[in-house]
Amino acid sequence: MIRNGLTVRIMAFRLPEPSWRNVVIVLLVASLAVPLVVGTNFFFPYVAPRNLYFRVVIEVGATVLVLALCFGRKTLDLHAEPIFWSLIAFLGAAAFSALFSPAPMHSFFGDFERMGGVWAWLHLVVFFLLLRTLRDQDWTTVLNTALVVSLAISGDAIAQHTGLTGDRTGTASAATIGNSGLLAAYLLISIALAGYLASTSVRYRLYYLAAAGVDSLALVYAQNRSSTVGLALGAVVGSVTFALLAPGSKRKWTTLALAGVFAVAVAGVVAGIRAFPATVVTRYVPTVLQRLALSNPAGSDASRTMQWRAAIEGFKDRPILGYGPENHNLVWSAHFDPGIYRLDTEIYDRTHNQFFETLATTGLIGAAAFLGIWVAIGVTLVGAYRAGRLSAPAVAILAGVQVAYGTYLFFWFFDLNSTMLWILVAALISSRRAVGSVVLEMNTEDAFGMKPRPALALASIVVLI
Repeated sequence: MIRNGLTVRIMAFRLPEPSWRNVVIVLLVASLAVPLVVGTNFFFPYVAPRNLYFRVVIEVGATVLVLALCFGRKTLDLHAEPIFWSLIAFLGAAAFSALFSPAPMHSFFGDFERMGGVWAWLHLVVFFLLLRTLRDQDWTTVLNTALVVSLAISGDAIAQHTGLTGDRTGTASAATIGNSGLLAAYLLISIALAGYLASTSVRYRLYYLAAAGVDSLALVYAQNRSSTVGLALGAVVGSVTFALLAPGSKRKWTTLALAGVFAVAVAGVVAGIRAFPATVVTRYVPTVLQRLALSNPAGSDASRTMQWRAAIEGFKDRPILGYGPENHNLVWSAHFDPGIYRLDTEIYDRTHNQFFETLATTGLIGAAAFLGIWVAIGVTLVGAYRAGRLSAPAVAILAGVQVAYGTYLFFWFFDLNSTMLWILVAALISSRRAVGSVVLEMNTEDAFGMKPRPALALASIVVLI
């Protein structure tokens, strides 16, 4: 339009066209708000409401995907998805174990305190599938949303520590997660997401690094020992990986030096506190390092090792199928150690070692399938790098976070807040190995003979309801 000799350009604002894909993206973005969901009038306000919320969102997303496949020239291509099939294998092994469990209903559905079991893993597998429907350009929105949510949670954790919320107690920050240990795992993976985004964006690199710094500070205030060890080991593995993949880069020496200094500093401070626990300097060291230095598997932390021994004995009882998912309480009942009365609560429903718990509750079949997930992630990560879809820094970060989270799980267990981010990272790696979405849009010739499937569509809606 021309007015007063000046050309005025009117930019028409257009909303994206409604489509099944846009709906799925919105639902995936909504699912990432899980850690912010806290219910009232619940016995477990940090567990049940957010799990129910997550499941509803994922179920609606699955229905949208099924409807899109029922009407239109679309098909799923999952032949080159080793991570997806490894998740399916683990889900099948868990279901088979649950079927022959002493408490099958608990294995399938868990309880309101944990909201786990086969049913929970089914939703996580569907979550992975929905993430794999994303195109390359869609991932930026999803990853940035996950990072923004983590910053909100980190802000709450920092506010708790500094007393800005009015409830400073000097204890570990839990933010909206409700448990400082579970918060630490969530932040551990969030730091990796920020690092990955920094490695892929030069323009916004400083902002992503600043976000990683905020999450790291909140991680310190969470005062979790296993995540601190995991962060140090992940940094070392990531820096070594980067050095091996970028032999000609001068940055590899800087990366190796920084990771080495960080790991040595953590180990040195811990060793110093153990040798001289009463020194004045100890008071100025972060509490998480003090707790790490004072760890004692034969003393204050013996309750954990008791659970480990019970899990090993439980595996010996039922080596093939185990006691069934979510049934460590049965294992602990069968191999109860009265010495627990001198230390801690006598009731445990978690091994506090996800690897031992998987072995005891799903047996050799489930443990093999569980390890298969990690193998599939590693193989896919290597394939993505060889395909030129991941840079050396990105591979280093994505490999490091697997080591860091695996270290954490050696002392803790799966929780929706962090596990869904682990699944998100796995889907991201898978998307880097294959180009585009697993949903293929067929052309007219290829789609010849494909008919609408209204019966399947109706069935999916009935199942959703």
